[in-house]
Amino acid sequence: MIKQAFVFLLAFSGILATLSAQTSNKPKLLTIGDPAPELEVFKWLKGKPVENFEKGHVYVVEFWATWCVPCANAMPHLSELARQYKDKATFIGVDVWERKIDSLDYSIVQDFVEKKGNDMDYTVAMDNPTKNQISEKWLRAAGQNGIPATFVIDQGGKIAWIGHPSDLDTALSAIINNPEKYDHQAAREKYLVVQERQVRQMAAKSVLGYAMSKNYGLAWHEARKLKKEMPGFETESFWSILHAYLRYDPDTAVAYVQEKTADSAFMKAIEPEKSFAVASEDVRTAFSKMVASQPGLDIKLYYEAVNYLNKVVKEKSYDHHWTAIAEGYYHLNEPAKAIAAQEKAIKAAELSIKTNKPDNFLKTLYENTIKNMQKDLVKYKEMKQLKDKLGK
Repeated sequence: MIKQAFVFLLAFSGILATLSAQTSNKPKLLTIGDPAPELEVFKWLKGKPVENFEKGHVYVVEFWATWCVPCANAMPHLSELARQYKDKATFIGVDVWERKIDSLDYSIVQDFVEKKGNDMDYTVAMDNPTKNQISEKWLRAAGQNGIPATFVIDQGGKIAWIGHPSDLDTALSAIINNPEKYDHQAAREKYLVVQERQVRQMAAKSVLGYAMSKNYGLAWHEARKLKKEMPGFETESFWSILHAYLRYDPDTAVAYVQEKTADSAFMKAIEPEKSFAVASEDVRTAFSKMVASQPGLDIKLYYEAVNYLNKVVKEKSYDHHWTAIAEGYYHLNEPAKAIAAQEKAIKAAELSIKTNKPDNFLKTLYENTIKNMQKDLVKYKEMKQLKDKLGK
């Protein structure tokens, strides 16, 4: 875990440096309007190899991996677009960042492509898994640190668009059908905003990276530093900051929540960010859940969190509220109350399945959540048995 956090922080440092370079007189980040880099393909897995980007033709380069669920979800739609524009654009899916491949064996990727069939109805290539040449010259160079990621190369061999494949349709239509009217500068400026936001998100993850390695002091200091130095960081990364504060200085975390919940403008600004809170959930409730889930805090914090959540469930009761209450009681060494709360959580989750009739995907998520709840229930019961045995 510590090693992973360290590697992540090194990556973030490099990205922050490249963005800083972009804002100076010598832009270094690969961006919209730049000539497309060469595709140094390790292996062509499907379709006709593309030796170079021919003038007068459009190319869509899509980066993916076998382990990436969002990538797989995007493939059928990309295939539809590839068929729609088959005479005007060439789609190339480039496999990158394979986690289980540390040699030049590409059989895992080849098998994946073959099983996809028409859901991957376009040319497919693979980056060198030991050198990562394409991902370095395309993704890393553009400050992209996640997949799926899509690059559109226009008729002049320049990058015309970068983004998520789900947002591709409108831009691709404009680039293909009205190339002379496509505004590269406007697209570039819009993408720069996205890049800056991505760096702020990476900054938030750097704070969590320190916390993951249990360097809570560093996480706290990094959060304070980024709040001052990076506009927009605080509103976009509220929960990351709060997590760092909670692990290092709980009193500061409580004071921070009180300060920010009294600031209506700030509360409105963080609405889209609610990465920890459930939709429409107030910050105090989400913070109480956060406290209840964290081990090793002051007993007073657990009592305050549990008491607040017990008030919440009188008004509206969801399984995640009861789960948090159970965790809080567990940390308070009150297993009987933890058991009672967890049983209510399980019943609430089971009722949600019956009432809401979710699709198969959501139903599976619910069922897996219930399994985890049941595991925790066993843990609470074991704690109670031990406590009863010791007479405490």
